[in-house]
Amino acid sequence: MTSPAARLTAKLEQLPIGDDAAMCGLLRTTLLNHAQHEQDITEPALLGLLAITGVLEERITRLETTIPAPRHNPPARRSTRRKRMHGAQ
Repeated sequence: MTSPAARLTAKLEQLPIGDDAAMCGLLRTTLLNHAQHEQDITEPALLGLLAITGVLEERITRLETTIPAPRHNPPARRSTRRKRMHGAQ
């Protein structure tokens, strides 16, 4: 029967992470190191996720400032035909 650390290590090793995801790769390497030495991964996992979330939030904020806001069309003018039909009020 495999230990929880061995199961976690196997899952982390199989986790697909793209080459451009450097922070995710670093987090996986750190978690693998902790799991292989049967150390608690809670703290590095939380700190790593917080770091990745911070970077993503910063990038999204930066993108939002570069994307122009959508233009709103001015409200359509009310037809004067309706006024003529119902009489001026």
